[in-house]
Amino acid sequence: MLVELQGGDPVPEGVSVEESAGWGAAVETAVRVLDQLWLSAGQTVLVSGASGSVGTAVVQIAVGRGISVVGTASVRNQDYLASLGAIPVVYGDGLAARVAAAAPSGIDGALHISGDGVLPELIEIVGDPSRVLSISDFAALELGAQASAAASDHRKAWAEAAALPAFRLPVERRFTLAEAGAAQEHSAAGHAAGKTVILP
Repeated sequence: MLVELQGGDPVPEGVSVEESAGWGAAVETAVRVLDQLWLSAGQTVLVSGASGSVGTAVVQIAVGRGISVVGTASVRNQDYLASLGAIPVVYGDGLAARVAAAAPSGIDGALHISGDGVLPELIEIVGDPSRVLSISDFAALELGAQASAAASDHRKAWAEAAALPAFRLPVERRFTLAEAGAAQEHSAAGHAAGKTVILP
């Protein structure tokens, strides 16, 4: 269920304003990219960079749609991904073999949320560049893969996430406005499990 904040923006019931402030881009992006890949129940998606805010949303929404998720993350975030419903694998050298072991029936599509230089390997794993989509590297288009950046209807996306009984987008780290530079450095370093927020 959604409640209304002043100004008309919906906030999921039982979710703090602080946490819901992180929903906007992450949840909208998650729904948009899953829709753009035309994935459906019974299929399997590989999510590169699955433990950050967008990845966290993608995993839960995909699982809610009946899509199996293989998610890459650092060693320390493997249990976190499993708690969201993904099959976790560690990124890095040998990824294709680990993905094949995690999903022996194959991968139907891949989402590149983060991870430098991994796009060619994602394309190789899927076997069809048109079934790979990136939100962080527009060189994907040169490789025949898809890219996505244009925002869609965030209220529709929020409604889908809010309808999932256990959907969460945890605040992994909080910074003050005066610490905005440190927040940027923390975000750029990767390895987050959830959302980084800046508070007034």
